[in-house]
Amino acid sequence: MRQLLTTLALSLVLGGSVSLPASASHGDHAANRGIGEPSGAPHIGSQAPAGQPYRVRLARAAFSDAEEASTRLRRRPAYDRYDGGYRPRYTKRRHVRGIRHAHRHQRAAQRRAAARRHAAAQRRAAARRHAAAQRRAAAGRAARAAWAKRSLSTSGAGHGIASYYWQPQRVAAGGWFDPNAMTAAHKTLPFGTKVRVTHLGNGRTVDVKINDRGPYVAGRIIDLSKAAAALLGMTQQGIARVKVEVLGR
Repeated sequence: MRQLLTTLALSLVLGGSVSLPASASHGDHAANRGIGEPSGAPHIGSQAPAGQPYRVRLARAAFSDAEEASTRLRRRPAYDRYDGGYRPRYTKRRHVRGIRHAHRHQRAAQRRAAARRHAAAQRRAAARRHAAAQRRAAAGRAARAAWAKRSLSTSGAGHGIASYYWQPQRVAAGGWFDPNAMTAAHKTLPFGTKVRVTHLGNGRTVDVKINDRGPYVAGRIIDLSKAAAALLGMTQQGIARVKVEVLGR
């Protein structure tokens, strides 16, 4: 066994010493060839010397990490428009864009429909309020007409206490109170109604027109102006028992 290993080692040493001149001559021959041919391929028409093995020479190059990083930064990927893997930046798929557009259109249509429903509800509510106001106004006019008809009734005269006032103030019918005019205030008679007031103590009478509301004292039925009270002769005592008759308008 030891002899076999020794023989193998000697054969390897002899083979390496024999191949050195062949490789050097082959390197000189490759240097004289064209630049475009690879150094490891055999030249056409040339053969290695008989009994010498052909060796392929390999080229090595050093490439640092810094150069690799700079090359990677300078190089940009080139995309092909017709490549199946090409996707432009920030571009969404067509069906996604279509779905989102449809959703936006649907939401806008829903908002418009809700606005139309709200406006229709507002119009219906306004119509209901207007109709209710019209009904209330008609009922009020009917009640005032009935009240005025009862107030203007001449079936009987009213008896009670009369007083007078002279302070300047606004009257319920509009305008300012004139103490020198033949006017009076009554609680229920319509404005513009003419009444005849008779003093039950001395029998004097005066015709006045209603343009104000009052008196708001229990037991009193009419409040005369100072001029009307002077004609009845009641300015000294301030009040008097009278009879009130409605003459009309």
